[in-house]
Amino acid sequence: MRLLISVVLSCFIYTSQAQYSSRLDSLWQHFHDESLSDRNRFSAIASITMSYLQSNPDSAEYFADLLCDLAIDKGNKRLLTYGNNYKGISYANRLRYQDAIDVYSKNLIICEENGDKEMLAGTHNNISKMYSKLRHDDKAAKHAKLGIKMAQEIGDTEYEMIGHLGVGHAMYRQSKYQESISAFSRAVPLAEKLNNTYEIAGAHMMIGNCLYSLGKLEKSIDHFNTSVLLYEEVNHSKNIAGNLVNIGRNYRALGEFDLAIDYFNRAILLLEEMNNKDFLASALINQASIYRDIGEFPKAIENLMRSKELKNQLGEQHGIIENLQNIALLYSDNGDLDEALDFAEQAFQLSQSTKSKSAEANSLDILAAINRKKGVIENALDLSNQAKLIHLEISGEENLGNYYVNVGSILFQKQDSVKAKEHLKKGIELARNRSQQRILSYGLLELGRLELANGNVKTAIRHLEEALSLAKNSAQIKSIRDISNALYYCYKKQGRSNKALMAHEQYLLMRDSLSSRVNQKAVIAQQIQFQYEKQKAIDDAEAASQILIEKEKIKNQKRLSLAIGFGFLASLILAWLAYNRMKVTQKQKTIIEKQKKQAEQSEKYKERFLANMSHEIRTPMNAIKGMTAILNRNDHLSDQAPYLRAMQKSSDNLLVILNDILDLSKIEAGKLTIQSTPFKLKSTIQHAYDLLKPKAIEKGLFYNFNFDTDLPENIIGDPQRLIQILVNLLSNAIKFTNDGGVELNVSKANENLQVTVTDTGVGIEKSNLDRLFKSFVQLGNPDQKQGGTGLGLSISRQLAELMNGQIWAESDLEKGSRFFLELPLLATSELPVNNKMTDADILSLGKKLSGINLLLVEDDPFNIMVVSNDLQYYIPNLDLTIAKNGKIALDKLNDKYFDGILMDVDMPELNGYETSKLIRQGEQESNIDKPMPIIAMTASLLNSEIQACYSSGMNDYIPKPYEMEQLLQALNRSIPIRQ
Repeated sequence: MRLLISVVLSCFIYTSQAQYSSRLDSLWQHFHDESLSDRNRFSAIASITMSYLQSNPDSAEYFADLLCDLAIDKGNKRLLTYGNNYKGISYANRLRYQDAIDVYSKNLIICEENGDKEMLAGTHNNISKMYSKLRHDDKAAKHAKLGIKMAQEIGDTEYEMIGHLGVGHAMYRQSKYQESISAFSRAVPLAEKLNNTYEIAGAHMMIGNCLYSLGKLEKSIDHFNTSVLLYEEVNHSKNIAGNLVNIGRNYRALGEFDLAIDYFNRAILLLEEMNNKDFLASALINQASIYRDIGEFPKAIENLMRSKELKNQLGEQHGIIENLQNIALLYSDNGDLDEALDFAEQAFQLSQSTKSKSAEANSLDILAAINRKKGVIENALDLSNQAKLIHLEISGEENLGNYYVNVGSILFQKQDSVKAKEHLKKGIELARNRSQQRILSYGLLELGRLELANGNVKTAIRHLEEALSLAKNSAQIKSIRDISNALYYCYKKQGRSNKALMAHEQYLLMRDSLSSRVNQKAVIAQQIQFQYEKQKAIDDAEAASQILIEKEKIKNQKRLSLAIGFGFLASLILAWLAYNRMKVTQKQKTIIEKQKKQAEQSEKYKERFLANMSHEIRTPMNAIKGMTAILNRNDHLSDQAPYLRAMQKSSDNLLVILNDILDLSKIEAGKLTIQSTPFKLKSTIQHAYDLLKPKAIEKGLFYNFNFDTDLPENIIGDPQRLIQILVNLLSNAIKFTNDGGVELNVSKANENLQVTVTDTGVGIEKSNLDRLFKSFVQLGNPDQKQGGTGLGLSISRQLAELMNGQIWAESDLEKGSRFFLELPLLATSELPVNNKMTDADILSLGKKLSGINLLLVEDDPFNIMVVSNDLQYYIPNLDLTIAKNGKIALDKLNDKYFDGILMDVDMPELNGYETSKLIRQGEQESNIDKPMPIIAMTASLLNSEIQACYSSGMNDYIPKPYEMEQLLQALNRSIPIRQ
C-alpha cells in the first residue's frame, strides 16, 4: 500500500499545473462514481488528500474526513486508519501537534483490533514525532521504542530505522548522550540497507553532537566530516553548512582557533550562496564567540552587528535579543561598561515587548553582572533577584546556576563571605548538574578567590585547579588568565615557588595573547600610515621638481619632450602589462597556496582518522588476541587444540592486515618497508591456504593446492606481505564463488614465482577489470551484500609492486576468474631465522621479575583481564594493583610504593599523559632521585602519540595488541633485576 501511494504521489509531483488540475477533477468524479469499486474510490480520494497535504493542509483535512466517512460507511477499518493518518499529517503541517496525537491514538486502537502491525509501527513513529515537537521526550521515546518492536516483528527496515532515529533525538534532548549514540548507531546500518544517504548523514551528525557534549571532540569531528561527505552526495547545502559550523565549534573547544575560524568562514560562504539568512546569522554569532575568546573585539562586534541586521530583516525578535545580549557581554569583557549597559537595556526592553520570559531573565542576569562590575551592588542584587523569579517560573530551580554564582560574586564584593559561599556552592552544584562549563568555571574561580581571601589556601587551590582544567577544556583564554593569576597568589602563600612561577608565566602568556593581536594590528596600521605619508611627501616633491624641469625644457625641446612623452606612454603600457601579469601570477600563487593548504588539511584529517581507527580497533584486538593465548596455554580438550591454533593464527594475520590498512597512507606515500629475509616458500603459502580452508568447506566448495616440485625450498622476500596478498586473493575467490570451487597453483614462470588463484564464481565483466585494483571499489551483484572495504586488491597490487612484482586478473562472466601474482624468485641456501622466543625463554624473562610490585592503570575490563592473567602467569609472586583511570592511580600512589607502572593512554577522568606529568611533578617536588618507571600501553602507533608518551615523562612503550616477550622485555629494561 505504501508503494501504491508513493507512485500516485509521484504522478502529481511531476505533472504540469494544467494536467494537475485536470487530474484532480477526474479523481473527484471517480470518488462520486458509486459504480466503481470501493478500492478505486478510496484511491481517488486518497490521491486528492495527498496532493493537498503540503500546499493546503485545511483542504487536506476536509478530504481526509471524506476518506474516513467512506471507510466507516463501508466498514473498512484499514482504510479508516489511512484516513486518520492523512488527517494527522494535515494537523502536524499546521503545528497542531496535540490534535495530531489524538487522531493517531485512535489509529492505535483500530490497528490493535485489526492486528495490523505495519500500520501500528508507523503510527507509533508518528506519535513519537508529535511528542518530540511538543518536547515531551519521555513519551516520544516510549512510542518510538514501541514502533521499533512492531517493525522488528514484521521485518520492516524503514519503520525500524525511523524508530531508532526517534529514540536517538529524544535521548539527546534529555542529555542521555550514550543512549542517544546507541540509538543512532543502530539506525545507520538500517539506513545503509535502504540506501538512504540523507538519514545516514543525519545520524552521523547527531552522533557527532552527542560526542561533542561528552567531550570526545576528535571522534565528534570524524562523524561530522563523514556527515559532510554524505550530505555532499545528496547536495544538501544547509546541513553541510551546519556540519561545518559544528566542526568549527569543536576546534574552538580544542583551542585550535585558526582552524575553527576557517570552518566558520566556509560555512558562512556556503550560507551566503544559499541566501539562508537564519543559519547565516547563527553562524556569525558562533564565530563571534571565537573572536571573543581570542580577544578579536572588532571582528566579534562586526559579526554580531551583521547577525543582528540579518535577524532584523527576518523579523526575528528573539534573534535580535540574543545578538544584543552577546554585544553587551562583549563590551563588558572589553571593559566598556557604559556601552555594555546600553545594549543590555535594549535587550531587556525588547524581551519585555515580545513577552519572552527566558530572554527577559537572561537580560536581567547580564544587567546584574554589568552593574556588579560598575560597583552598583544594590542594583545588581535587585536585578539578580528579579531574574531569579522569572527563572523559577520558567524551569524551576535547576536553571539557576548563573543566578547563584552572580549573587555569590556580588555578596563577595559586599564582603558577606558566609552568604557568598552558600550562593557560590549552590550555583556550582546546579551548573555541574547541567554541564554548564563556563558558569561552573567562573563559579569555581570566585569560590577560590573567596577561600583565598579567608585564608583557606589549600581549599582555594583545589577549586582554582578544577576551574583551570574546565577553562582549558573550552579554551577560555580570559578565564585561564584570571584563574592563573589567582593560583599564582595561592602558590606564593604556600611557598611553592616553582608552581607560583608556572602560574604567573601562564597568566602573562594569556594576558599577552589577548593583547598581542590588537597591539600588532595597531603597530601595523601605524607603520602603513607612516609609510604612506612618507611616500606621498617624496612623490609630491618629485612631482613639483619635474614640473619645473618640464617648463624649462618645453620651450627649446618640444620634439624631445614629444619623444619622451611617447616613451613615457610606452612605459605606461609596459607597466600596465607587467601589472596584469603580476596579478595573474599572484592569483595563481593564491590558488596554489589554497590547494596546498587544503591538501595539508586533508592529510591532517586522514592522520587523525587513522589514529582514532587504530585505537578503536586495536584495543578490542588486544583482548581477543590475549584471551586466545590464555586459552591456548591453559588446560583444554585435545580436540579444541586445532581450533585454538587457528584462532591464534587468524588473530596474528588479522593484526598484520589491520596494521597495513591503518598504514595505508604510508603505502600511498611510498614509505612502507618491505622485508628481505629467507623463508620457506611452500610452508608460507600453505599457511595462507590453510587460513581460508574452513571458509571454503563451509560453503561446500572444492579447495585445491598445487605446488610445482621444481621450486626452491627457501627464497628471499617478505613472507608476511606474501601471506597478506594470498589471503586477499583466496578470500575474494571464495566470497564470489557459490558453486564449484577454488584452486591455488604455484609454479615457475620465466625465472619468476607465479601464483594463480582460479575460481568458478560469478566472474567479472571485462570493462570492470581495470577498476578492480582501485581503492574502495567493490564489484559484483549490487543487490547482494558481500561485505569488505574494497581495499584488499588495491593494497595487494601496491604490495606486489613494492616487491618488484605485478598482479593482474582475467575473467569470463558467469564462468569464473583467474588472479595472477608474479614475483622475483630469489632462491637461497640460507636457512630462515626464527627470531620468535620460545615459551621457555619467555618464562625465563618473567622469573627475573619475581616478586615485583606493579600498578596497572587501564579502563577496559577485557584488557585488564588479559594483562592481569598474562603477568600473573609469567611473573612469580607478582603483587599487582589495578586502577581504572589516572585519578584512581594517583590515589593508589599515595598509599603504596610500586616498582613500576603500566599506563594506558586513553582513559576517562584523567588520561595517561596527564597522569604521568602529575607523577613526575610530584617526584620533583619531593626531590626523588630515582623516578618510578612508567611504561605506556597504547593502541596507537602514530609517531606523534608515541612521542607524546615520552614527552609526558614515560620511560618506554609497548603497542596493543602486544606480544608477551615485548611486555616482559620492557619491564626488564625499566625495572632493576632483583637478586
